[in-house]
Amino acid sequence: MHSLSLSGPHLPDARIRWLDLPGDDERPVRVFVPGPDDAAGYVEAALHPALAGPRTLLVDLLGAGASERPELFGYTVPEHAATLAALLDHVGVAGVELVGHGTGAAVAIALAGHRPELVGRLVVAGPELAADGFADLKCPRAFLVGGRDRPAGGEAVARAAGVPIVEVLDAGHDLVADNAAGYPEAVAAALLVAR
Repeated sequence: MHSLSLSGPHLPDARIRWLDLPGDDERPVRVFVPGPDDAAGYVEAALHPALAGPRTLLVDLLGAGASERPELFGYTVPEHAATLAALLDHVGVAGVELVGHGTGAAVAIALAGHRPELVGRLVVAGPELAADGFADLKCPRAFLVGGRDRPAGGEAVARAAGVPIVEVLDAGHDLVADNAAGYPEAVAAALLVAR
């Protein structure tokens, strides 16, 4: 597991951690941001044949998984987006394929809005899109939904913005746990159709 000691303006004094799975360096790096879940729970999905190829980072946001839980941190979406930007800057990647779920999706949307050069393609699942500014983003994007858990209003926002919606069959909110084989296939499909 890799780690970065954060410090500086608008950053807490804490360590953020991530897994770095090797892959084809000629392709855009793929970054999974699962929100409050432990990123290690996404390793099997990231290694699924449907998602094979690029180098992949699995990020534990501050307060989640192996990352530290600093007391002097507000745990707001903009603060998490700033720490994720610091991590991507540290790794030296831009134009990533960013996949976020739940809180991680809200953070991914905020990052794409504030640091658009870092995000080349965006796939999100679970956020309230109308409140997060998803419709205003310029990067190619797709919205992932569980067949048993349709976010209220999210699909309408995505449709109105012309954003493709991809369904993970037989899944509720916890897409990975509910359909371990279907989730990576749906992410791969979403990355292909993102616009």
